[in-house]
Amino acid sequence: MDLQPCRPSAKAPRDERGRPVWGRYNWYGWSKFGDFLERHGVPTDEMAGTNDGKRIYAKTCKLYAKTIREHIDDYISIWEGATKEEAERDALLWETCGGYRQY
Repeated sequence: MDLQPCRPSAKAPRDERGRPVWGRYNWYGWSKFGDFLERHGVPTDEMAGTNDGKRIYAKTCKLYAKTIREHIDDYISIWEGATKEEAERDALLWETCGGYRQY
């Protein structure tokens, strides 16, 4: 799933050209992320099963960031070889995207 930031904040990570960094999960990872959220009681109804541009709203994205941070060890455990820094970066992407379009 490619996640296009809708209204990235000034703190949103940028690429070498100054453009906001997109979030990215392969389909298996997208499923694992959804399972992680559900395990912690977080609604996943805005997560799409298709690449149709469906929106995940900013409020939901901030909740996802908060959940990653509050359960960082569990989040890291679902990604083989992941580090705390990578998990923090994922949380920052979710926190600062201003909502995502799912493609």
